[in-house]
Amino acid sequence: MSSNNSIFFALCSSILLSAGVLSLKCLESDEHGNLTEVINPNFQYCVLIKQHQTVLAAGGVELETAENAVTFAFSEQEPNYQLLSVCLFEKYDWPALFQTYMPLSSGYAPRVNLVFRCMCNKDLCNHPKNFGSL
Repeated sequence: MSSNNSIFFALCSSILLSAGVLSLKCLESDEHGNLTEVINPNFQYCVLIKQHQTVLAAGGVELETAENAVTFAFSEQEPNYQLLSVCLFEKYDWPALFQTYMPLSSGYAPRVNLVFRCMCNKDLCNHPKNFGSL
């Protein structure tokens, strides 16, 4: 893509964002796994999280808290190309952190936590069925 096209797409994206055109309708799970539609004009992304064996539709992310790299990735869209989701697979090594920062603690140290997190930017895109069998 030429630099003129990149500038044009970045300008169009910022105009759309400032006009609120990209506000989304996202799904949110309650403590029983029931899904509810959440509408917020400030949502830029919907989020889906899998932690342990639980898959949650986690509502939306507002523009102010969105990651710059994700915002950039979604802004690089063309008529024949669309980024549908960005997913991260994260590891939180809590036992190592406890050992490093609280070596004399005899308290409970949580286990290693693996989290699969996806962000998408279409209405109701964070439905678990859209991500197959996670």
